[in-house]
Amino acid sequence: MLLYLEQLQKEAAPTEHILVAIYQSGCIVGQGYSTIAWIPEAIGSWALPLLHERISSGSSPILQAASQLKLVCEQSINPVLAVLDREYGNASWVLALKQASIQADCLMRVRKNA
Repeated sequence: MLLYLEQLQKEAAPTEHILVAIYQSGCIVGQGYSTIAWIPEAIGSWALPLLHERISSGSSPILQAASQLKLVCEQSINPVLAVLDREYGNASWVLALKQASIQADCLMRVRKNA
């Protein structure tokens, strides 16, 4: 993660947002993983994983993603814009951001029933 952020800081002005995507996946049945990836280009399909961590049984996807986002925000001199799928479009995510004092802008998809 630090190598990607160092490279980004060489290429982008400190006021330019970096775009990250947060998503979860189940690589193995019963074991979920949370990934935060840097999206370096506006056009294209590149996504460079910054953190890919297993969601332990004592955690949740929301808490894991908030922890990852906080770490990226603390390590980056650029402001962070995070895009999230509908798994995170709820009050629990907003509360996790507030409780962890995460300084990031978030764009999330909300479920129809939320």
